Amino acid sequence: MTPVGALEIGGSHVSVAVVDGDDWSVGEYARCALDSSGSLAAFLDVVRDCLRTVQSVAPDRWAVAIPGPFDYVNGIGGVHPRGKLAALTGVDLRNALAPLLGTDRIVFINDATAFGLGSALDHPGHRRLLALTFGSGIGSVFVEDSRVVLDERVPRGGEIYHLPTGPDEATIESRYGPAALAAAQGFASFHELAEHARNNPHAAARLRADVTALADALAPWLGSFAPDLVVCGGGACHAWDLFGAALSRRIAEHAGTAVRVVACPDTEKVALRGAAAVAMAT
Repeated sequence: MTPVGALEIGGSHVSVAVVDGDDWSVGEYARCALDSSGSLAAFLDVVRDCLRTVQSVAPDRWAVAIPGPFDYVNGIGGVHPRGKLAALTGVDLRNALAPLLGTDRIVFINDATAFGLGSALDHPGHRRLLALTFGSGIGSVFVEDSRVVLDERVPRGGEIYHLPTGPDEATIESRYGPAALAAAQGFASFHELAEHARNNPHAAARLRADVTALADALAPWLGSFAPDLVVCGGGACHAWDLFGAALSRRIAEHAGTAVRVVACPDTEKVALRGAAAVAMAT
């Protein structure tokens, strides 16, 4: 076994795993709740607590998957537009995490990118993969032959959240992100919206209309990149039964009927494996 450590930092949790770099299986794994508005000290305490459960193996290299904005080369936290993880802004996270991880051999990767690369490991028969993450916002990565694509076939940086949806200059995330969809129907969270939609045909129909409109907004990139697989992950996919079929049909209209659209049941472990793959290659 070639152990690789992987840490995934989300808006509400920290996940940690030891991944076998030979077959990409996840061994020891832990998940801890995180208050994304807390202090740096509180954040490091959560990481420390999570690490205590996976200390029978001490990897000599680590990957950290974390949402942007973030300076992934230097490991410096950025300013998130919704104030998430504000305590990490300007922090040298490599220096802060090295004492806890037992090494400064740490690489940083966007969490959606990690999920996309992990999905490519899970679906080796597909050449072009688009991974979409539905958390509070929307993340994306375009992958071809297990490599991230950043050419003219994809939007700037491979990110869709900032793309305009029309002349009113609303962005995809501000209109179709799970938090935005919930707020538009008067709910505090997407989970609340989904629970309501299960018993309210009007709310369910509106949700399906919104996600098909999301696919329409992606139409130029679905056409130019022509994915043969779209993998959807993130917390909102617990409601896949409400909107998955509608989203899949509309994606196929734009990308071609050969495309396969699937929901990922365990986004975090897939992202941890993808992050570990980056660490092995670095």
